[in-house]
Amino acid sequence: MRAAVVLLALATLASSMPASAASMKSTYTDVASCRSVDIREDEFAHFCRGPDGLAAVLYYADGRAAATFGPAAKGKRDEVRDGAGGEMEPLGIGATGAPFGGKIEWVSAGGGAPCAAIVRMSLEAGSRLVVTSLGGTPERVAIVKANREAQAAAAKACGDG
Repeated sequence: MRAAVVLLALATLASSMPASAASMKSTYTDVASCRSVDIREDEFAHFCRGPDGLAAVLYYADGRAAATFGPAAKGKRDEVRDGAGGEMEPLGIGATGAPFGGKIEWVSAGGGAPCAAIVRMSLEAGSRLVVTSLGGTPERVAIVKANREAQAAAAKACGDG
């Protein structure tokens, strides 16, 4: 009897959880595995392959940085197709540390294609997680401090939050 009550309580709890908690899945790209290009002094880009034909470009120049995401260019699996990455306003980078964290998190709802991306950036305000919606034209949707805030913003961008 006690086991039945516990099972009923767990089933009730699981059904009351938001769908985002149960259905969000993440895969990761190590930035160290990305192709890095030094463009000139104080300017570089990391070209990164993502899952499901997506790519990311992490770009830094003169104290400002931007992360661009979108479908990969034809024949270049680690570059975003021209015009497909949206216009991301560069963000001011803080004086300490590398501009980008070590991983890109690709978030999907229910295991499908990624619908959001999260990358850590060292901004003027400190270390922050930058969340980008990948639906339609990619768009920056949040800049937050905590992982749980980034996950909530990604779930919302995926239509699951």
